[in-house]
Amino acid sequence: DMAYPSAEQRGTALLLTDDGWAVTTRAVLEGGGVFAAVTADRKVLEIKHQRFDPATPLVFFQIDGGNFPVVSFSENELVQNEPLYALAGSSKQLVNRLREVRVEEHDVHVGAPLESSDVFSRVLVLDIEMPQAFRGGAVLDQRGRIAGIVLDNETDGRQTALPVKSLSTILDGLLRKGTVQRPYLGVRYLDVGTTPGVPAAVRFQRNDGALVTGTIDAPAI
Repeated sequence: DMAYPSAEQRGTALLLTDDGWAVTTRAVLEGGGVFAAVTADRKVLEIKHQRFDPATPLVFFQIDGGNFPVVSFSENELVQNEPLYALAGSSKQLVNRLREVRVEEHDVHVGAPLESSDVFSRVLVLDIEMPQAFRGGAVLDQRGRIAGIVLDNETDGRQTALPVKSLSTILDGLLRKGTVQRPYLGVRYLDVGTTPGVPAAVRFQRNDGALVTGTIDAPAI
């Protein structure tokens, strides 16, 4: 007997498995309270079994039911300025339409959730701002497969998306054990080959390799 106006939509989620495992961004399910998932065919389902990913701003959850249609991930390696597409829509009617965007790969090393590896710090930078209702939504390749997941706006105003490659290593464990597990090395470092602006003296005149580094608050080891 509840009504769910579109203005109350906190975000979008992508169904990963036919038994109801889905993924969205942390911000969609933050703030406490009880959340419901409304499917494309207007079914209202309870969100349960929330599992947060310690390495990315994502959260996994499950909804009741079965035989759900699931997304298909892109297998292409994304290159800088490759044309992709983002799902956008009217904030009133939420009617989906394809809108072309261009993305670039950008390395973020300061404040990365998992600083022991630069794999999870790679994000896609979109050249348009997506509506809040579509955080957790899809960035598609030219064949209509999922290439990234839309994140929240960052402090500098950029709209970013996380490449789906960050999900591939944990999905098996999530389905088998219902938990998100990632290995980690235990050191913080900068990839000298991809991090711009590292002084030559600091990187010992080298243009490749890993520079193990830390601060008082975040030691290197």
